[in-house]
Amino acid sequence: MITTVEIKGKKTDGKSFRKRLSGEKIDISGCYLKKVDLTPLKKHSELWVLDLTHNWLKKIDLSPLAKCKKLQELKLYSNQLKKIDLAPLESCSKIKKLYLNKNKLKKVNLEPLANCQELEELRLNNNELTSLDLEPLANCQKLKRLYLDNNQLSFLDLEPLANCQKLKRLYLDNNELTSLDLEPLANCPELVWLLISSNPLSSIDLSPLASCTKLIRLDILDTDIKGIDLAPLASCTHLRNLKLSSNYNISWENIILDVNKFRRGGLKDFQGKIKKAHKTYCEKHPRKTKEQALKFVKEGEQALVQGNLEEARRLIQQANQLDSELKEVREAFQAIKEKQQQQQQKQALQKMKREQEILAKAEQALTQGNLEQAQEYFKEVLSRNSNNKKARLGLQKIEEKKKEPKRLKTLRKILKTYSKISLDVMGDLLGFEDKIALQHWILSLARKYQFKIEKDKLIIPQNLQADTAEAQEAITQLLESFNEFEKKGKGKI
Repeated sequence: MITTVEIKGKKTDGKSFRKRLSGEKIDISGCYLKKVDLTPLKKHSELWVLDLTHNWLKKIDLSPLAKCKKLQELKLYSNQLKKIDLAPLESCSKIKKLYLNKNKLKKVNLEPLANCQELEELRLNNNELTSLDLEPLANCQKLKRLYLDNNQLSFLDLEPLANCQKLKRLYLDNNELTSLDLEPLANCPELVWLLISSNPLSSIDLSPLASCTKLIRLDILDTDIKGIDLAPLASCTHLRNLKLSSNYNISWENIILDVNKFRRGGLKDFQGKIKKAHKTYCEKHPRKTKEQALKFVKEGEQALVQGNLEEARRLIQQANQLDSELKEVREAFQAIKEKQQQQQQKQALQKMKREQEILAKAEQALTQGNLEQAQEYFKEVLSRNSNNKKARLGLQKIEEKKKEPKRLKTLRKILKTYSKISLDVMGDLLGFEDKIALQHWILSLARKYQFKIEKDKLIIPQNLQADTAEAQEAITQLLESFNEFEKKGKGKI
């Protein structure tokens, strides 16, 4: 019986591939495959390794793998997959390694992995993921390595990893994370590598890592943090590699480290040594330091001219770290500040102009009686600026206009039914919250439908007249209520 099939680095077609689909371990990597039919695998329940790496696959149907109950490793990295359905893997409860890295995946549903409790390694790095729900991994308590680096993740909840107490390596670098809560990692005492570099993090709390006493490597390079407390790392006595470079918003004074808490380990007097080394270099090589700083300033000015504000700021901050006393550095910082203000003003004007354009369209639609279109325009303005009063008033007008036909119909019924009616009851029946709003509505009707008031009687046009004599008495009573309301000083008609 064949137990291993290897067809590495050879060009093959689908028919040839299907003939070779047998054995416990199938390796068909680097064969330039553009598509593959896994149907024959339905008959190979003994399969435990399937390697299809380094091909040109854009899609793949994993359904046949539902029959491969003993599957332990599935490797699909270095292909061109844009989407993948992992549902068939729900039956592969013994799977230990799943490699989906180096593809073009934009989203992946990990729900089927909730049943894969033997999973030890999951690789999703080097894709185009913008979001990812890790909740299914809460059941994968044997997970040791999780690779999510080099994606476009802007948010990531690590809470499910609190159950993964055997987690050793976690790669989150090169994403778009602006914040990251490490608290769940306090339950991961086996963690040895943690990489969170190249994320726009504004701050990071390392307190949870105090429980990760076996931590060896921690990378926090190239972020936007302005200060960091390294004190929690005092208990990480095995820590040998701590990378904090390229954090251009941070100054050494804002790196907090109580060296008295470090009884032993590679971080003993870390802060003092770094400061001393930096100072010594600058003192020994003042000319080189100044030249390098001026070089950064020049490059920063060029970036500023090109409109690349972030790059300019990064370069000037590098110059500032080398020689903060340079006049050119201070002038460059001022130029960046002015450029930033100009950009902000320009953006604000563009935003205001766009809001005015949309408001004009909304008012035009409202005038033409196109309430739905006007409502969409007003809502669009509010989505851009929630404090825009004109848009809020516009939506209120639309709501009132939508209610008007129903109110007119109700008013006709009132005039036919009641000989006398209080202002409160009238307001309730017509759906007004207060008497003043009711008064304004009646007066707006008078203007719109050309009502006439003669000797305390309201003369209404034919299209609103009631059929009974009681109507005039009801209207008179309504006017008397208005007059009484006004005399008490509670409002004006």
